[in-house]
Amino acid sequence: MAAHLITADNRKYENIELKYDAFYQTVHFLKGKDSLEVNEAIKNFILVYKNADSISYYAFHFFPKVEKQAGAVFLELLAEGSKAALYKLNKKIVVDMSKALPGTATTEYFDLKTFYYFQDKQTNKLPLLKDDNSNLETLAKVKFADTGMNKLSINAKDESELITFLRYVNSVKN
Repeated sequence: MAAHLITADNRKYENIELKYDAFYQTVHFLKGKDSLEVNEAIKNFILVYKNADSISYYAFHFFPKVEKQAGAVFLELLAEGSKAALYKLNKKIVVDMSKALPGTATTEYFDLKTFYYFQDKQTNKLPLLKDDNSNLETLAKVKFADTGMNKLSINAKDESELITFLRYVNSVKN
């Protein structure tokens, strides 16, 4: 996948082949026929996926520490404005299926867990959005009644609804 990468010291690499490993939170580049892990600090990178009739861009930013994560992670930027930004973390986790069925052989598989983070540009804090939206109104500093949206109608796992809400937050004049 073609990509652009910016290191922590602001060096830019454009049109390189990158692969992002969500399980290990690592980035690899193609050198000849070998895939090598990027061994220096990354500020951000953009993956460019070219389809037959479209081009998709996926921007990732590095964060050394975020809520509910043990180490440093790359978060996907979903939407950004002057007041706030919305990030997503796709994390592959190992799930044990046998816990639900006592006496069965251990069966493990990879599952994709998604976390959403809301960044307030004034405080630069990056708290985790709760699955039930209970902290969204507080984090955004906007009342749902003012948006014309119902707190219960916003699906916290529906990116398009979260992005719509974030765009409203960024459009509100203080």
